[in-house]
Amino acid sequence: MILLKRSCMYKVFLAGVLAVLVHTVRQLCTMRYYTWQDSWGLIQQLCCSVKEVLLRNLEQALENSEAVARSFNCSISTSAMVFVIHCSESIEKSERIIVQKKTETLLKHMKSNHADGTKKSKVLDPIFLYVLVPDLRKRALVEVKPMFYTGEYLSGPTDLAKQSQSTEQDYWGHDISLQKCVAYGKICTVILSVTEELAAKNCSLPSVACPANVMSKGLVENEQVILIARFCISRLDKVLSENNFSWDDVMNFRLYFASNHNISHGTLSAIFSDVFNELVQMSRRNKVDAEPILNIVPVLGAGRSLSTLDDIFTCELIASKC
Repeated sequence: MILLKRSCMYKVFLAGVLAVLVHTVRQLCTMRYYTWQDSWGLIQQLCCSVKEVLLRNLEQALENSEAVARSFNCSISTSAMVFVIHCSESIEKSERIIVQKKTETLLKHMKSNHADGTKKSKVLDPIFLYVLVPDLRKRALVEVKPMFYTGEYLSGPTDLAKQSQSTEQDYWGHDISLQKCVAYGKICTVILSVTEELAAKNCSLPSVACPANVMSKGLVENEQVILIARFCISRLDKVLSENNFSWDDVMNFRLYFASNHNISHGTLSAIFSDVFNELVQMSRRNKVDAEPILNIVPVLGAGRSLSTLDDIFTCELIASKC
């Protein structure tokens, strides 16, 4: 789905483009938001190897995204802020890395084709999240969901985007993976990962003691989740504050969690809600008008690389100043 808000001086597109042909695009002009909806078909897999079908799925998904972007005189290779790429469990591990490498190659090719007439100040460096799921709609192997941005009224070097993909030290004393892209002070996108390695190190804390074999059994204690949730909310709050955004600006807040861990959807929702309310009560800044809606998504794995899908929790946050 792609959202375009009329009242803004920019356009934000949340493109859920499947790894198949786009048949229809519908525009609802009578609403405040324009909504674009894709329908999909299945690429025939007769007489094709799995690798050939996989690459064709990926190429078609990116071509579909590019076609929509081109209609607004931009390219996903220069205007995308985030790529969330879903891969079916049916793809062999050895073939998953092909998806990542091919994506990088195709985007570079698109960028070179779009280079003419493109201002450097409008080129964004996107961040990536790869998600492994049991299956995809219409038996697709790959599903590409980019969020891309174009600003019609932007010009000049002062409008350059702030982008970073960094590893920062958290209050546990361990590394945490943080990716963010902030465009023109209008859109802030963040992907925050908590890996199994980080959670395992967290088990050594006296305040959150757990058996040595907890991680090997794919178990996560509620006390651990509370500590992890406090870090995630605190870190996201810091990113928003540093870039002059607030929780009231949040338009999308999603939590991916590894479904093999013994934590229910309801428990996760309650823990993150309680932790967020703790932050609001302790914060010295303006009171948050409403708690952001947290969408919880169980997955088989997630990470910034298809070779290491070891995130236990992954937070995806998008904030917008409209």
